[in-house]
Amino acid sequence: MLRTRALLPVFLVAACSRAPQASTSTTSEADGSSTGTSDASGGNDSGRGEADAGGTSTSDGGTLVTTTTKTALLSNDTSASAAFTDVYTPATRFNGSTTPISNGDAPASPTPLVDLTHGVVSKVSVHGLLPAGAATKVFVETQSWFCTNGNAPIPTAANADQCGSHVDIGYDSNATSHVQTEVADMMSRGFDGVILDWVGQAAGLGAIGQHSTDTTAINTGHISLVMKSAEATGGKFQFAVMEDEGIKACAAQAGCDVTAQVVSDLSFLAAHFFTSPAYATVGGRPLVYFFSIDTWAHAYNKTIDWTTVRAQVRGNPLFVFENAGGFTHAESDGAYAWLTVTPIASYPGSDPFGTAAFLPYFYGQAAMHPTAYRVGSAYKGFDDNLVNGWGGGQRYTGQQCGKTLLDTMKAASAVISGAHPLDAVQVPTWDDYEEGSEIETGIESYAAITASLSGSTLSWSVSPAADAAPDCKQAIAQGFSLDATIHHYEVYASPASDGEDLARIGADVPASTKSLDLGGLLPPGSYLLYVYAVGQPLLHNHLSQGISFTH
Repeated sequence: MLRTRALLPVFLVAACSRAPQASTSTTSEADGSSTGTSDASGGNDSGRGEADAGGTSTSDGGTLVTTTTKTALLSNDTSASAAFTDVYTPATRFNGSTTPISNGDAPASPTPLVDLTHGVVSKVSVHGLLPAGAATKVFVETQSWFCTNGNAPIPTAANADQCGSHVDIGYDSNATSHVQTEVADMMSRGFDGVILDWVGQAAGLGAIGQHSTDTTAINTGHISLVMKSAEATGGKFQFAVMEDEGIKACAAQAGCDVTAQVVSDLSFLAAHFFTSPAYATVGGRPLVYFFSIDTWAHAYNKTIDWTTVRAQVRGNPLFVFENAGGFTHAESDGAYAWLTVTPIASYPGSDPFGTAAFLPYFYGQAAMHPTAYRVGSAYKGFDDNLVNGWGGGQRYTGQQCGKTLLDTMKAASAVISGAHPLDAVQVPTWDDYEEGSEIETGIESYAAITASLSGSTLSWSVSPAADAAPDCKQAIAQGFSLDATIHHYEVYASPASDGEDLARIGADVPASTKSLDLGGLLPPGSYLLYVYAVGQPLLHNHLSQGISFTH
């Protein structure tokens, strides 16, 4: 699907211009995703430091004991394909240029950027950003309608870097192996479940494990596969559906009843998804989210009769609508916050990150509706220059080296700790690569780690990488410390002749500490020492360059 989320500080006005493409399915599964490193129980078997058991590992009879490898610390640990790249040529149909551009999605391949390595994401639980002991669930939202033409690398000639109606991200969203790894990746980061954007039932249950360039087929096939993977977790992971622009075709067709279409769509969901033991419910009622379907109906001078929808829908679902206006929407059972954006021509405006007006207003309205189902929002940023705002002009919300995520999660945490706590927090999005809000490949903090030695004391410092994004540099200039992007440090040693096999000699070093006394931690010999900065949840990890040490 393709969405134009033209968001204002208080409410959303959306207009969208994407349309499903004709199916060209084949019978073989084109995956392209990484093999993944996370198990379905939510653990992580990557061999990275944060996944190891506690304590330090020094020597065994005078021999260094290997706990991981440098390759493991630097390799893509996400469900995104290692073939993914973030350089595209905006399509002419989006009024874009012919110059290849990027919109801030972090490449998943282990390609160094100065002293940084893309695709290495912290597996510290996202719940660590919420108040201690909070029972609030955290969901991540997907927009899985992507496919690949199988080109590696993806070409950047005009329109050649597209598959179907979207950019070619290097993998198929509906590939069975990708979805299994995707769910495991989400769990490994602490998410309780996923909210799946749905573009309608035009393709039935969609293309499942089959290559397709039909947006609707890919999208619904992805949902079917997520349901299977969620069910396999034994109740540890949930999913829900968000109906999006599937109503568009009916709205545009003379004589098509949009109310009847919504009833039909919800009946389809009830028949195929609501009964799953992994479907998210409240009081036994399935949660259904809606995004802009009223807007699409109104665009064609039609109106959805929600009283009729409520009376005819099967499964007695809870209706959850978008942004603060969702609390007073007809037949509403609750509302969720999305994210805010600013037209690039007027950026930064008065509320560039949503923390000055957009989120405070939503949370104020949530407090006024204490019996409603209330879902807060935490996001990394937004940049739709790849699609030029779907022809309406580029919009933007800066990532600020991860500060935007941390600030929006802090805003949600303040509500959770208050008198009217949230029922859930949503992170939009997992995989909207076209609008620069995806977190599948992680959030880049641009934290470069530099180590030094003085006697037997290893010290290190954090500084922004030379090629840090402009909004990152601006946030730092305004007082933001990159220390806030780091959860903890780990220190590793390797024989000087090796540099690959690593023993962890310092574990869980607090982010506020930037030195380690090496006394007694190593047997005599020559070594290369590395400092590993484990990022805050969803942010990237970073490894320093090796520094020589002999004793």
